Amino acid sequence: LLGGLYAVGASAVAARFGMTGLVSPGVGGLVLVFLALAVLQAGALFMAVGAACADTKDAQTMLTPVMLAILLPLMLWPAVLREPAGSLATLLCLVPPAAPFYGPLRLVMSPAPSPWLIAGSLAASLTGACLALAAAARIFRVGLLAYGRSATPREVVRWLLRGP
Repeated sequence: LLGGLYAVGASAVAARFGMTGLVSPGVGGLVLVFLALAVLQAGALFMAVGAACADTKDAQTMLTPVMLAILLPLMLWPAVLREPAGSLATLLCLVPPAAPFYGPLRLVMSPAPSPWLIAGSLAASLTGACLALAAAARIFRVGLLAYGRSATPREVVRWLLRGP
């Protein structure tokens, strides 16, 4: 639903400014797939933090590593824009926390990325989303049993590795 809303909004803005020919429907569809995977990955991580914490103070502490994992790759955009075909841009397209953000960026940049890079970026995005969902499911299951008290980061890691 959210992807459809973004697609309609982007199409309306592109039509308003006479730029509908700049992005092909195939690229637009891939961007929506990357968007869905990014939302799934980030949502699962936020759900895991919410399940492990009983109050907002503890949640703020637990959100720091999650936010760093999401924001740190985004801080590297200037380097990728300077050298879109460089090794940093290629690496960021293939690393799960960054792949859903850099895959679409590389799709619309020149020179065009190779098909293997886009396939690898999609695979990395899908892998990241699946790993985040699996981790969130484990934390959510144990976090529900620990209702009323917040977990420490050490406990959360233990839940991920060994279960309750």
